Amino acid sequence: MGDPDLCDTAAKHGQLGALELLRSRQPPAPWGSSTVKSACDHGHHGIAEWLIDNDCPVDDTVAVSAAAQGNVPLLRRLRERGCHMWPDTCAAAARHGHLAALQYLRTQHIPMDELTPAAAARGGHVDVLQWTFEIECAVDESACEEAARGGQVSALRYLKRTGVPWGETVRLAALYGQLPLLRAAHELEAPFEGSTCSAAAQEQRLEVLRWLRAIGCPFDGSECETAAREGRMKVLQCLHELEALFDPSVCKAAAQAGRLAVLQWLRGIGCPFDKSACEAAAREGHLEVLQWLRAVRCPWDVDACERVATTDDMLEWVREQRLLELEAI
Repeated sequence: MGDPDLCDTAAKHGQLGALELLRSRQPPAPWGSSTVKSACDHGHHGIAEWLIDNDCPVDDTVAVSAAAQGNVPLLRRLRERGCHMWPDTCAAAARHGHLAALQYLRTQHIPMDELTPAAAARGGHVDVLQWTFEIECAVDESACEEAARGGQVSALRYLKRTGVPWGETVRLAALYGQLPLLRAAHELEAPFEGSTCSAAAQEQRLEVLRWLRAIGCPFDGSECETAAREGRMKVLQCLHELEALFDPSVCKAAAQAGRLAVLQWLRGIGCPFDKSACEAAAREGHLEVLQWLRAVRCPWDVDACERVATTDDMLEWVREQRLLELEAI
């Protein structure tokens, strides 16, 4: 059996002569729907049509690729071959703003659902969005959410004029760092909740985070703990500047992850700690962290640390400390 990638490679690079040669061999080099898709994905529409005319297998992935390219003649060829098409075919056309392809697919009664307006919104294609509303295509909050991911302000404004619900739009805009869209959402009176700041902090969107706090968006309490666990010093510094709450859970998170430098910085700004930090370090095997915590007089429960110690070195050190404490009594 021949190399299954040869025909795909030739199609990808638009090499019709190579394809003809490969297929003239005995046995012919293998091909399949991926071969047609490779040609279509790379704009070699003539190659794709030659493949279809020569009975190369096709499937729904080829239809999605043709729709994404807005290639109506190829979609027609595929329909003639009986190629299956589903809602994701329509969504592919919508994502890339190919209204003519969508209109053709509708004449062929290809199912269209919430994916289509959501895809149009992600690509910022307001004309396609308007058409989906004209034909009464199903729509839900995913359209606003996709507009948020793509930072498509005009699409969001259109969707809100038509009454589409917010869903997770604000949080997603923060997650993806889409500040202009967040400004528009604020102007349109979207709800700004604590998860929004958390999303911005999670992805280190510091400009977004500062803006959110400036408009009064609340913290949800998880931002500092997450940043400490992941060792994100710039985020922690920004959160401190914005007067986020630093409580013992933050030191515990840093200890659990073995972030000694973070712990040292946290203590430098006066973040409190308690015995949970020592227990977390012991459980996760971070001996250096536990030793530092005890050196700076962090409270601990020696019995708990002994119970959860996961390495021989940790267990030995904890037991040594127990003996030293008993001798000091």
